[in-house]
Amino acid sequence: MLDNNERTEFVRLLKDIHLGDWNALKHLDYITEIKFPGGFTVLHIATIAGHLNIVEELVKTVGVHYLENQDDSGDTALSLAARYNGKVKIAECLAQNNHKLLTIQNKEGYIPLVVACINRQKDMASYLYSVTEFEFLLPENSNQGTLFVKYCVLNFMFDVGQDLFFHCPRLATSGESITISELSVHPYLFSSKLPFRVVMDEFLYKCLDVVELPSPSDDAGSISRLEIFKRQVARVRVTDRILGLFFFLFHKPGTLMRIYHLKLTHAYVTLVLRHRCKEISTYRNATQLVESGAISAIFQAIRSGTEEIVIQILKANPDLTWCNEKLSREILICAIKCRRRGILRFLYRRDVGKKALLCLRDEDGNNALHLVAKLPDRNLSNDVNFTAARSMTLEEKWRFRVTFHAGIEKPKIYMVKLHPKFSAGNTINWQKKWRSGQRKLQSLIVSHLF
Repeated sequence: MLDNNERTEFVRLLKDIHLGDWNALKHLDYITEIKFPGGFTVLHIATIAGHLNIVEELVKTVGVHYLENQDDSGDTALSLAARYNGKVKIAECLAQNNHKLLTIQNKEGYIPLVVACINRQKDMASYLYSVTEFEFLLPENSNQGTLFVKYCVLNFMFDVGQDLFFHCPRLATSGESITISELSVHPYLFSSKLPFRVVMDEFLYKCLDVVELPSPSDDAGSISRLEIFKRQVARVRVTDRILGLFFFLFHKPGTLMRIYHLKLTHAYVTLVLRHRCKEISTYRNATQLVESGAISAIFQAIRSGTEEIVIQILKANPDLTWCNEKLSREILICAIKCRRRGILRFLYRRDVGKKALLCLRDEDGNNALHLVAKLPDRNLSNDVNFTAARSMTLEEKWRFRVTFHAGIEKPKIYMVKLHPKFSAGNTINWQKKWRSGQRKLQSLIVSHLF
């Protein structure tokens, strides 16, 4: 415990550091011995506060080993700069005076480069990658290169880590690379879930062509593709400037490069997903599937809307669709309740999936159509896959068969009861209003264009 005098002195020192007042600190002979709660030194606090002047003066005053002091979390001053403020000037001052700081890991096992990627400090990550030894990042020397590429992808900074990937494609699948479970909770890593706010951006995304990424096992061919990639990036950069020059009202400079790197990220994620599914295709017992995270990834992907992962896993290992009856039922119920049209369409088009859909019954006796009928009203007309529902209807002939809900109601009656606006008369009126609105919108667009 600190007494009142010590507490007052600590508060005064913290105030001087946060104000960036070096004149109030330079006369202290014991400045290197000061330790704040949490293991922070004066250099740590000045780095977090972003005061370059104090950091520079401290570096001149104290020894090189003082820069290696770690707080209670194992972070050095360089790691704290990468975590909190991302000021490259501070990182340059620290790294130039002690190169060892670049490879010191904190208690989480991350070097400053990886810390910058986790906290989305793009400029800081670019600088730290340029000064960190390339050999240190290779998988045979440490796992930091794998973590670097992984968090670059997860935080949409692949343009920072793509150079390392092209030099060493093994990083995509080695050690602690992206797992199938991590992919399943990041739907925007896939092009189908990307919300383009501007039509022009979507058009550019479809028109852009990216270089074919090297296979994780093809280290030799990756160098030639790296040269192709560099030429392609140069062409895209020139095209981006031309578009900004002639179409400055509609095209913001840097947009084309951003979209290019985004499409390259999607290509990388597709490559990783393909490799992970190839591994899953070799698993034949439940223990391997559980340990690989494939089963949990399916349900995470359904809830987050990453339909590509579910479809690719079921293609790679069809046993997951029908081998376990309970699991199959849960996948279908989860897909219906989360309104995943693509998954329902995929399952229905397969003979096994069609049979499972038609035989589906939950613990209350509801079949698939009952579950569709019970969905909330708010997005029913937009999100439910009526094509799959109609196909199921024709197969089961539920207009003419008595399929009971809790022994008393057909799916059609049950749906109309829960959602009156979808009765025969109301549906016709609703469709007429929708078509009328579409015609008005088209007329408005044509009148503005011509």
